Amino acid sequence: MIHRGWLLGLVAAGLLIPVAAQAPSSRGAVVGQPAPELGIKDLQGRTWRLKDLKADRTYVLYFWATWCSACREVTPLLKDLYTNRGSENWEWVTISLDDDMAALRRYVRANPGDHVQLVDPDGELAARWR
Repeated sequence: MIHRGWLLGLVAAGLLIPVAAQAPSSRGAVVGQPAPELGIKDLQGRTWRLKDLKADRTYVLYFWATWCSACREVTPLLKDLYTNRGSENWEWVTISLDDDMAALRRYVRANPGDHVQLVDPDGELAARWR
């Protein structure tokens, strides 16, 4: 399970990544260095990898969890930004740190969006991006 203390820092950062940085890094996210590999699944079971992302787009990675009250406040703001401010050159990718998949699926059904929802229940991806 991920430590909730640094979750808010990841959430607040938003983490913009250019897709050109595709090689994995063993040191975590380092400015000016290739981005760490994704290698996690979405809610439909599809594995997401950096090499599969479009090189001409920017991706906003948003780490969150249903148990995080600050996340539930920020999510509608990001959804509004993505929906109403244009999404021509960027994609919003949410990464849930929930280990309760039933709670996550209920939340996603109640709060649909036009974004990718990835699942990181053990916090392994969040640790690589820390």
